[in-house]
Amino acid sequence: MKKIVPIFILLLGISITNVTAQNSLTRGGSVYSSFGLGTPVDYLSPQASAMGLQGVAVFSPQRPSLANPAFWGNSFFTTISAGMELNYFDASDVTGSSENTNINFTYAQVVIPILKNRLGASLAMFPETQNRFDLNRIVNVDLPSASGPVPSDVEQTISGTGGINRLELGFGARIMDDLFVGYAPSLLFGVTRQDNSFLFDGAAFRTIDYRIQTRHIAMGHRFGVFGTIRNTFRNRDRFDIGATLSLPVDLKANRRLINDLGALGTVDIASEEVLGERNISYPLMAALGISYSPTRYLLFSTELLYQQWGDTNNFDPTALNYTTDRMRLGLGLEYNVYQAGNRGLFNSLIYRAGASYDTGHLQIEGKNIETLLLSFGLGIPSRSSGSMLDLSFDYGFRGTESNNLVRERIFAFRVSFNLSEVMFIQRRFN
Repeated sequence: MKKIVPIFILLLGISITNVTAQNSLTRGGSVYSSFGLGTPVDYLSPQASAMGLQGVAVFSPQRPSLANPAFWGNSFFTTISAGMELNYFDASDVTGSSENTNINFTYAQVVIPILKNRLGASLAMFPETQNRFDLNRIVNVDLPSASGPVPSDVEQTISGTGGINRLELGFGARIMDDLFVGYAPSLLFGVTRQDNSFLFDGAAFRTIDYRIQTRHIAMGHRFGVFGTIRNTFRNRDRFDIGATLSLPVDLKANRRLINDLGALGTVDIASEEVLGERNISYPLMAALGISYSPTRYLLFSTELLYQQWGDTNNFDPTALNYTTDRMRLGLGLEYNVYQAGNRGLFNSLIYRAGASYDTGHLQIEGKNIETLLLSFGLGIPSRSSGSMLDLSFDYGFRGTESNNLVRERIFAFRVSFNLSEVMFIQRRFN
């Protein structure tokens, strides 16, 4: 006899906490993005990304950056910038290994000087978290039969997409010769989707598909400050100090539970009105960075980032919370041979490298999901147009195989470009 398993049995899969490696080369990303709002996205500056940093103290007037709103107060030309990234994850646990890859949008930004080198505005959209994964696992449930409940293995596949995005309009201003401040109000929004499929062993029950879809929205606020100290140890050297603060917000969350009937379409098992609206806290984030340039060709930078994920709650107040406060420390350098003005391919590039250690925002089975990344990249500037192509690469590890968890080997490649207003100015002399 064909019947649909009661929904409370199906929802058992939501509360399962064991992390299992993904098992195919698919559109999936990190397996750890299956928790909560997804994994945090730190990519805010194409220049600093290749140095293992967000870049709150890494400033260049020729290249726009999202890392610190104070930067926009020193803008001279209108610039347009955007980027993409390719991520590859090689995941393994005690039972096996898998490979996964995905391509993501990283950001889009326009910076407009209102008063050149005094007041500037930025309009941008970029992701805050990413929720993208594909999982296969076996769930043991008691299925009804004529003789009573019978323990049975059910194959469950789970696919997740979505995350939290930020649409931001901000302003930066110069308040002293070498001191800038910035403020950026924003709209945080996003939809997370978790598609579940249960395949039963035998003909008594048909495959059941359903989706958990949650939409989030809130207003956010970011602040930044940036200053420069010159001629400290030698003539024309400089220290740059930057700091940012992103205030915590309450995301208004609405959830639907949708049953996929195949050719018959979809039907709400539980609508947003039935499940109600929840407040999900999105954490405070603070970052402090220091950069030192002994010459105009060389830059060293270090940065500390903190996120208060330990206060984040779930849509379901009875669900376990696996988040914990996060710290990320980065150290990087840049060697700008392009500034020397020499000709030739290798003398026309900007070289960058760095490393970062991240305690992670998850604690599962008593283990922090830590990440260690090595980064390097190139800046390819155009002498005639003022535009720039930035390439960056990451290689590192996340997680652990102990306590039945997953260890991921990470490869990432990013490409971004910026177009400067100067490239559209007609030249009067050749």
